[in-house]
Amino acid sequence: LVDACEVPLEIMRQCVQVIESCVFLGCHGSVLAVSDAGAGAVLAKAALLAASLNVRINIGSMDDEARAAAYREQMEDLIAAGSALADDVYADVVERLG
Repeated sequence: LVDACEVPLEIMRQCVQVIESCVFLGCHGSVLAVSDAGAGAVLAKAALLAASLNVRINIGSMDDEARAAAYREQMEDLIAAGSALADDVYADVVERLG
C-alpha cells in the first residue's frame, strides 16, 4: 500500500508543477496561446484529482494510521495548492479572453 500511495502522490506533485508552468505561460507566454495555458491548467487539475482517488482508496486500507494520516495530509495539501492555482489560471484566461 505504501508504493500504491507513493506513485500517485508523485503524479500529484508533477501535476502541481504543470499547473505552475501554466501560471508562468499564462502571464509571460504568447497572447495567442493564453487559452492553451488555461486548458493545460484545467487538465492538470483533473489529473491531480484523479491521482488523489488512488491515494484515498489505498489509505483507506492501511493499518498504519500514522502513515495513512501523513499521506492524507500530503494529498490534501497538493489538492489545495494545485486546485487554487488552476482555478486562478482558468479565471484569468476567461477574463482575458472576454
